[in-house]
Amino acid sequence: MTEQIEIGGALRPVRFGWAGLLEYEQQTGRKALADFAEFGTVGGASVTVMTDLVYFGLVCGHRSAKQNIDFDKYDVADWIDEKPEILERVMMTFTKSFPDDEGNAKAGKPKATPLKATPTQ
Repeated sequence: MTEQIEIGGALRPVRFGWAGLLEYEQQTGRKALADFAEFGTVGGASVTVMTDLVYFGLVCGHRSAKQNIDFDKYDVADWIDEKPEILERVMMTFTKSFPDDEGNAKAGKPKATPLKATPTQ
């Protein structure tokens, strides 16, 4: 499932699936599902994990839509800084991308607790 999300001044495709998770794990050396689970923990996920999840969702979406990847992780970090609600939208997309126990696509908000990361300046 691919969703269009306004990020970086444009509607961009975001997609999570096995290819995206594979790319995430190969590039970061971390477990994608374990990193996603950090969002619901006390203290939340690190800035690196949050940025990586959004970045690789965008990369997978752009590949699926056969669009050029014209951004890097620092662009994504800047976009999140400008519009933090992007994180919640991308995490909802992540959650809906994987079937529930009955094999149906998940709908609605993720079961994880709300994001706890708030950048300090």
